[in-house]
Amino acid sequence: MTWKDVMGVLAKEFQMLRAMPVPHNSFANAPAGTAEKLHLTEQDCAVRVEGMIRHFAEAGEWMEMSDKERFFLRERIRFAHEFASISSISTKSPWAIVPKPISGRQETRVLEWLLIDVWHRSGRKNWITPVYRLAEVDRRYSPSKAQISFSE
Repeated sequence: MTWKDVMGVLAKEFQMLRAMPVPHNSFANAPAGTAEKLHLTEQDCAVRVEGMIRHFAEAGEWMEMSDKERFFLRERIRFAHEFASISSISTKSPWAIVPKPISGRQETRVLEWLLIDVWHRSGRKNWITPVYRLAEVDRRYSPSKAQISFSE
């Protein structure tokens, strides 16, 4: 599996998840509240999202998911794609940096590594830090509007 292959899978799955209908009252369309609340919500969904990732890596299909889970899965995929794109510049193959699988298919290990391991090491922090900073700017300049909002 090459970086191009990895990025192709991630881009395809991101587009597929993005194309799913989003109810007007869904999590992604609601105000997120505080950065802390959003961070805790992501952590609460993490175990289920990681189960979905492992299932997808093995079976090639996504399990049924809630709006929240889909939102956080998309954020992981977005980060993984950026990480793979940057890594492809400095390393010829994913196997230069991805730990070898103990058992199972190599392709499974690459996706799990990017969407689970790398997310825990740096993805979550890279994803949530700007949200905290935006909230701090909002509090500084408009204390009554310190809520964060995301939309599709």
